[in-house]
Amino acid sequence: MAEDVAAILSLNLPDQDAFQYLQPLLGLHLYLYGIETANYMQGDSQLPALICEILAPKSDLVRKAAVGSYLQNDSLGAMAVRKFIDKTAFADTELHKTLADKALDDLAKKEYLAEHLARTCAFKKDRIEAPDPTTLTQKFYSFADRLYRNGTADGLTALATGCGLASKRGTNRYRYAPTDDLLRALVLANVNAPLEESAFLSHIHKRYRIVIGPTEAKNEVLNYLFDETDFKKNRDRLAQHLIGMGLAHRMSDACTYVINPMDSRE
Repeated sequence: MAEDVAAILSLNLPDQDAFQYLQPLLGLHLYLYGIETANYMQGDSQLPALICEILAPKSDLVRKAAVGSYLQNDSLGAMAVRKFIDKTAFADTELHKTLADKALDDLAKKEYLAEHLARTCAFKKDRIEAPDPTTLTQKFYSFADRLYRNGTADGLTALATGCGLASKRGTNRYRYAPTDDLLRALVLANVNAPLEESAFLSHIHKRYRIVIGPTEAKNEVLNYLFDETDFKKNRDRLAQHLIGMGLAHRMSDACTYVINPMDSRE
């Protein structure tokens, strides 16, 4: 994030113009931090892929992959919450020993579990009514998931939509479909000399895990959602967008080069 901020500031733009490009980049990096952290809680240190659709006139496999990619990453947070609870609260050996003690009745075990959750997870005991430890455990998982869904999850969705990464445009489901404003910010932060289109796509894939073209999609998209022709069309739509925004040139040999018109070094 700091490198992207520095790249935008190095363009020496007027303050208001610089902020216009910083805003989507800051939101993008905060969103990436959220899903990367959740993925790390599952034991995977890699940032998950973001399969992105450049808005198409009709649904194809790219759109389906973009929807699936968003839903998969959206589910990481809830799984991370459960993983945290399992590791922090329910992995305690003394807790298991107490809950298995036949000399204690269900009420005593439930009270012990409630005290344990209060110590380990800042749980307020009066938030959940339960007659026994099994019911309390089930209700606690549901309670934690609901808090996540109505809090942090909404915040991550707001970041993804606010920065221009996720959208419902043309459909009723969220998917990764970057706006022109986000694409422009990505170009300005990452291009300081004419860059061939395939090199640009490879770069944003390595840096942000954004997948647009067929080369990157081949290794990131599930087989039944991958169609090379659809992803080539997706790549071509990106090129057309960038050319229309003055951020790319198509040469006589049909090669497209991404450019940064605000970098004096070009």
